[in-house]
Amino acid sequence: MVDVKGRWALITGTARGIGALSAVFMAGQGCNLILHGRTKQHCEKTLKEVTALGVQAYCVEAEFTDPESVKRMLGQIDEKGTQVDFVLNNAGMQVAY
Repeated sequence: MVDVKGRWALITGTARGIGALSAVFMAGQGCNLILHGRTKQHCEKTLKEVTALGVQAYCVEAEFTDPESVKRMLGQIDEKGTQVDFVLNNAGMQVAY
């Protein structure tokens, strides 16, 4: 595996499931995290878990079906000056068959 210690990853869909588990795993490897959810409140539990592992992390929010919401999220990341090294795009939606 690539050494991720001290690097930054943006993980989408971190409120629960695979996204939350991936965030905890990456934090355990020393990776700093940007946690995405549809609202920041959705990611608070995951944020507490990963920061308890000693990494830096913060939450951002975006509804991916709304391009303006995504632009605002990316602007927040830029404002913090975070250089994103990895993206784990876990968020998705199921459409009718």
